[in-house]
Amino acid sequence: MEKIISSIENKLSEDGVRKLLAKIFKTYIEDLQPILTLATAENDGIRPEGLVNEIYASFHHVARALTMEDSNGDEIKKNLISAEQSHLKRAIYDSYKIAINAYLREESKLADTLDYLVLVDDFEKFVPDGINRVREIKQTRRQIVKHYRQAMTCERNGDFIKAIKEFNSAIVLCGDIREKIEVFTKNKSYLFACAREAKLSHERSIGRKTTVIASIGAAIVSAILSSSLTFFLSTRGNASYDKQVGSKQSLYQESPVQQKSKITPKYNNTETKQKSFVPNSSPISAGGTQYR
Repeated sequence: MEKIISSIENKLSEDGVRKLLAKIFKTYIEDLQPILTLATAENDGIRPEGLVNEIYASFHHVARALTMEDSNGDEIKKNLISAEQSHLKRAIYDSYKIAINAYLREESKLADTLDYLVLVDDFEKFVPDGINRVREIKQTRRQIVKHYRQAMTCERNGDFIKAIKEFNSAIVLCGDIREKIEVFTKNKSYLFACAREAKLSHERSIGRKTTVIASIGAAIVSAILSSSLTFFLSTRGNASYDKQVGSKQSLYQESPVQQKSKITPKYNNTETKQKSFVPNSSPISAGGTQYR
């Protein structure tokens, strides 16, 4: 243990190593921690696994840089730079994306409802300024998406500072759109309009289900009738064919006299005469005396 501590102290004595470590801790505390907290909150209070892996990988590089006995100055700096440039910055980018996507998903669900409600009869009656509020929400969403895409472009180009600036602009607008959504959804007229439209939608759904069930029932009955008719016609056709074949066979059937005339005698005349009488040559017993 003392040997490892001594090795770390020697490495920390190098000016370049201390500066790199200071940069790592600054990036973690000032750049990552605030947006990581927001991303965790938007993820139901659960720190996203991908972010945990990036933070673990970052500090693993720090530990390797300071504890490996055979590492030289270049290897130490390489590990420390990788900890900050690769893993911590990746965690920052992903945290922004998780938070912004959560806002956009929430807005998207409301937007689908708003797009439909705008077409509902008497929408302006229920929510007098509803159209303007919907327009403002959609406009804010377009601005969020614009900054989001610009930040992604800066990230691909390796411009970390500009990317974070665009991500922050998107986050500010996300807070603005959430406030507009909350104000809109707390409006009693809006809630009444939603309830009314939900009821109508449910009734239409029941009507569609009834129509589908009736169509399926009609199709089943039609199939049964078609099969029965096909079987009936097939049976009658076979019976008619058998009757026609039977009548044709009866025309060619020979009479008993014709069949008898074709019977061949068992013996011819010569064999009949020779076998007409054959004396019995075997001894016959008569009163105990044998005669020949």
